[in-house]
Amino acid sequence: MNICPVSKMELLKIKKVAILEDGRLAVYPERTSGSYQYIYREAAGVYWNSDQNCFQSTVPRTWNYREWFSQIVCIVLSGLNARLILSDDTKYESLDDNIAKDIIASNETVQCWVDEQQTKNRNDKSNQKFILNKLIK
Repeated sequence: MNICPVSKMELLKIKKVAILEDGRLAVYPERTSGSYQYIYREAAGVYWNSDQNCFQSTVPRTWNYREWFSQIVCIVLSGLNARLILSDDTKYESLDDNIAKDIIASNETVQCWVDEQQTKNRNDKSNQKFILNKLIK
């Protein structure tokens, strides 16, 4: 298991992004876990499909695939403490080039945001320890 040292979050490479026959967006991580099924508890339209071993959106109505990709990545991060990451090996199935480019751009934006949040949280924890030490002494 690959763990990010700063926040102890699991890093999950995405092996495939696809649009399913019913129009749902599916994100397939390289590894799977039985705990992924609980993502539905976030009540954010993201579900684990245990038959296909992928996170998937609800059928898109108002959001486009770029927005759903961002939603899946953010909900998996907040709900499971797992960071989904596109790689050079990620496959794009049933997506036209423009949708794939949008998803790649969305991934860059989301990953920058996650990095900013980690830095902020790291700084907040340092401040909390400093304040706690002052209170104890």
